[in-house]
Amino acid sequence: SRFVTAFFLKRDQDRSMAVIINFLSLSSASLVVGHTIFFMINLFNACYLIVFEWFLFQRLQKNVLSRLVLLAAFLQMASCFATIWRYNIDDLTEAITPHIGFGFGIAANSVRSICFLYLAFNVKKKLVMALSIALAVCALIAFALNYVLLGSMPVSPFSIYLVLLCLVESCCIFAGRRAFLSNRIDLHPSILSKELMTKQLSLSLFGHIICSLIASVPIPVVSYSAAGLLYVNCNVLMLYVGQMDFMVKEDTGENEPLPSQAEIQPFNDV
Repeated sequence: SRFVTAFFLKRDQDRSMAVIINFLSLSSASLVVGHTIFFMINLFNACYLIVFEWFLFQRLQKNVLSRLVLLAAFLQMASCFATIWRYNIDDLTEAITPHIGFGFGIAANSVRSICFLYLAFNVKKKLVMALSIALAVCALIAFALNYVLLGSMPVSPFSIYLVLLCLVESCCIFAGRRAFLSNRIDLHPSILSKELMTKQLSLSLFGHIICSLIASVPIPVVSYSAAGLLYVNCNVLMLYVGQMDFMVKEDTGENEPLPSQAEIQPFNDV
């Protein structure tokens, strides 16, 4: 009986020492888990672009928008790393560490939004450049406000800025879809048929709205996972938008599509 009593006493001691993460809470552990998921999703995005689009298919060199997505993924990974680091050292609001994470996060989301500006305004390249500069200025203002007001507002300027970016991006996808349906912009059929590209734009719009709404849920594991899916959606969409006629360089006076699977001859022709 003494052995049984000692056994259960030992189990109770182990339970008291165990740390159980409540995934539906706002605890530091839950925030770290959420940012770790966010980091891994963007690591997947970056690995795909480097391994497949760069080394294997060699399309990344000609796809400006995919290169921007790659930059956004690296910036967001830096933001996640800084956030995980500050929670590990319990540096929540006092020192510079939180602002490093916010700065990289603002930069990452701003670069992602520039990709969608290209889709919305397509042939108006000068307007896209002007809007990109304006977006960079807004990003600096958001960072400055967040630096000064961090912890003194119920909703941070960082969160407000991200919500506005999600709204702008959804509007850009809608505008790009209309432009594609009205034939103002086009994609070479060897890359993807018009019907499938229309479905891709519709799915991206729907997914972007849903993920934006889920990202606003105050549950870190859920919200940061949805935020990561916003980058996945951008990555997939820009693989095709970056190959549309208004993005392809005019080397010979005509728009030439980037290399695609359709151009590879099957081996059974021999």
